[in-house]
Amino acid sequence: MTSTAPRAGGRASAGTRLRRIDGGRKIGGVLSALRALLSAPVGPGANTVVVGHAYPYYTLVGGQYLSEGEADVVRPRGADFEVVARVSLKQWRDLAALPAGR
Repeated sequence: MTSTAPRAGGRASAGTRLRRIDGGRKIGGVLSALRALLSAPVGPGANTVVVGHAYPYYTLVGGQYLSEGEADVVRPRGADFEVVARVSLKQWRDLAALPAGR
C-alpha cells in the first residue's frame, strides 16, 4: 500500500478493515467490509482506490482474478457494485505515455 495507492490515487490512507488478520476477523467480515467499501458512493471528483491481495476481491466478483498490474473500475450501487471496466498493464503504460493534460 505504501507505494502503490498514492501513485494510483494521489493520496492514501491505510486501514485495517479489510485485513483478515486484524483482531482474528473471519473472511466473512472481510468480504462484508470490502463490499461496503466498493458499494459506497464517493463525492464529486473523488475515487476510492483499494490495493491488496486477490482472494477477497476474487470472491466478490465471482472468480475473476486480476493479473499483475491490472485494475478494475467499479461503480457503486448502494448495496452492491458493478465492474464497468478492467485496465490492463499495457493500458496503464499507454495512459502514462500520453502528453500531460490529455
